[in-house]
This record gives sequence, C-alpha cells and structure tokens, in this order.
Amino acid sequence: MLVTEQMQYQAPAELLTKVGEWLEGAGHLEMARMYYESALKVDTTFALALFRLGKLAYRTGNYVEATKVLRRAIKFTPDHAPTYYQLALSYEKSGRLRSAVHWARRTLHYNPEHDGAFLVLLRCYAGLRWWRSVLRICIALPQRMHQAGEVKLWQALAYTGLGQFSRASEIFEQVPDRIRKRYEKESRQIDQQLSSVEDI
Repeated sequence: MLVTEQMQYQAPAELLTKVGEWLEGAGHLEMARMYYESALKVDTTFALALFRLGKLAYRTGNYVEATKVLRRAIKFTPDHAPTYYQLALSYEKSGRLRSAVHWARRTLHYNPEHDGAFLVLLRCYAGLRWWRSVLRICIALPQRMHQAGEVKLWQALAYTGLGQFSRASEIFEQVPDRIRKRYEKESRQIDQQLSSVEDI
C-alpha cells in the first residue's frame, strides 16, 4: 500500500526511469533503454533519464551515442559531477582524449575528490604523452590514492617518458601484477625502456 501511495506522487518520467533502472540492474538492457526513452517522450528535460540512457550507451559500447545523450543531460543538470564523469569516460573510450580531459576537469570542479576523474586524467595525459601533467596530477591526488597501483603505473610511465629511468624503475617495482596485466601495453613499454637502459 505504501509503495502505491509513493508512486502516486511521482511524475510519470520518474516512474518510467525507476523501472528502467530496475530492469538494467536485472540485466535487461534493451528493455531498460526502452523505458528510459519512454521517460524522455513524456519529459524531454528529465535529466535522470538522459543520464541513465547515456550511461547505458556507454555500458554497451556505444560511446558516440553516450556522449551525445550525456551532453543533453548536462543542459538540465549543469552541476551533476557523475554526468561529467560519465562523459569523460565516453570520450576517453572513443579516443577523444583532449575532450575526456576537459570533462574530467569539470567533474573535479564539482567533486574535487573524485577518484575516477583523476584516473581518467592520468590515462589521457599518458595517452597524449603529457608526462609533466601526469606527474602534476600525481602530486595533486588525494592522499588515499597515492599508493594505488594504477597511479604508480602512470607515474612510472611518465618518468620513463622524461628519461628519468632510475625513478621510473623504483616506482614500477611497486605496480602490482594485476595492474601490469590490465595495462599490458604500457607495462611492456616501461619494461623495454628500462631494459634498454640497463643494457647500455
């Protein structure tokens, strides 16, 4: 009875989005998408439905669609850090690293402690070979992130890129195997650079 009473006071777009979220959580992604789209037919400005739809597009690998939908969501909730973060991830996955950097910075503007946004910046700066920017971010990270394996990987890569091989070697030793496996290409690059220096 209480649930029915609560539902009476919710807007149709909100109800449709909630059903979509439930379906998404249960793994029914296509049905969830239909509910989000239905919510937007009822209210084209309903930011939560746009956010969920964009996030779902990202989850299913449709990064171009994700960026398009999430940009619409921002118009209606310009201070929503999760939307900016999801947009940064979508741009990163589609290879548009400078755009990803922009949106990760926007995320940090609204949530200065957002771990994910810092990691997006590190990955994108490394991808752009902006080694000094990588190191600046490593200094600016919240204390809890300083020992994170992924942070150590990007830091080691940056020192390698700058030719500071002894520092890179010292830091790379602290990178756990699971991170080395996840970022196999970058780890191999560091290993090769360090090996070539040792051979000289």
